[in-house]
Amino acid sequence: MVAILGAYTVVLVLGAGWLLRAWWSERRLALLHAERIRARGQDEAPATLHPVIDPAICIGSGSCVDACPEQHALVLVRGRAHLADAGGCVGHGACKDACPVGAITLVFGSARRGVDIPELDHEFQTNVPGLYIAGELGGMGLVSNAVRQGVKVVDAIAAALAASKREPGPGVASLLVVGAGPAGIGATLAARAKGIDVRTIEQAPDIGGAVRSYTRQKVVMTQPVHLPLYGTVRLHRTNKQALIELWMDVLQRAGLTIEHGVRFEGALLEDGVFVARTSKGEMRAHALLLAAGRRGSPRRLGVPGDDLPHVLAQLDDPEDHRGLSCVVAGGGDSAVEAALELAEVPATKVSLVHRGADFDRARPANRARLAAAEAAGALTVLRRAVVTRVHADAVEIGCESGEPARTPADRVFALLGADAPLGLLQACGVQVRTHYGDAAASGDIGT
Repeated sequence: MVAILGAYTVVLVLGAGWLLRAWWSERRLALLHAERIRARGQDEAPATLHPVIDPAICIGSGSCVDACPEQHALVLVRGRAHLADAGGCVGHGACKDACPVGAITLVFGSARRGVDIPELDHEFQTNVPGLYIAGELGGMGLVSNAVRQGVKVVDAIAAALAASKREPGPGVASLLVVGAGPAGIGATLAARAKGIDVRTIEQAPDIGGAVRSYTRQKVVMTQPVHLPLYGTVRLHRTNKQALIELWMDVLQRAGLTIEHGVRFEGALLEDGVFVARTSKGEMRAHALLLAAGRRGSPRRLGVPGDDLPHVLAQLDDPEDHRGLSCVVAGGGDSAVEAALELAEVPATKVSLVHRGADFDRARPANRARLAAAEAAGALTVLRRAVVTRVHADAVEIGCESGEPARTPADRVFALLGADAPLGLLQACGVQVRTHYGDAAASGDIGT
């Protein structure tokens, strides 16, 4: 009997020791990762939604670290949670919900990096009565949260329409939704489920919103989310194409129609009715929801020749450029992912041009993939370099090391980000404020 108990004790001690060693090893790797991030100067908080941890309240339970879907974005440092990899944070918000003592606040922007966000009340209404904003344009870029926000805003719109007792009439819809991205689709489904006469327009030829501008295999993080008229969608990680196919299935099964190729140009409120100016003429509605995203106008290279037809602002299908010489300009995730996907296409020559010394705006996983591809000779990476001129079949690239060099280029991808459509908001009379680390209300993230 004693021998059996002794054997059990040995097994328990060894098991506990193994678990403790594994736990310590994982924490040690997280700390080393945090130190590398700090050494590269990449620990600056992102301008988008991210957590701020109060060290005076944090008890170091690690629940936020476990809840974070991005590996090592949050780590424990000396018994306190710490946002180690700002670039790896996707604004998921799960860390805040997981914290048992309320030590985490979700904020927009930081003390050094402001972000322009429209002023919204707790029902996502702007200072213009009847004009609402949901999704990326309001600072909420994560797919699942944007969908939830789009669904939730319709509750407020439905209540306002019921209180006003306004009915749709000839040429006047109850609700006009601008944008067929995650927030716009969620809002359209919710409106139809509530019997609201809704009209949805999208300037792109297809659905997907900002998701469609991602590279073909870009991984999109999403949580389980309920879609009215469709059901609960449970996704953890999926690529862009699969997500777009999901949206198409949702719209088909729900019997919804999106008016594509319609560009929204502004709106005015006249006698309680919004008169929206679009590329297809005026549209009228009692309520207006802007769910068009923040990408606005893609930034251009700003050099001679940047208006040539082979200069593109996004990469759809890398296979379309098989066997060509491609130059990608940019230093963020979109540029890195586009260059990597192009480099995977046989017989395609790829050069990635970045004005910085490091790709500190790209996620750690993308930086690791880029380093491996560069070491393998799959593509050429030019750092501290810029495109100075675009020709019909080449580009001139200026480097700190010498005179501009001429590089063959059948395609040039200017993936430099985009300017938020602040002018469009101002044209609608919407007030915009720059946030420097301001706390987000619980309603802002669709919870």
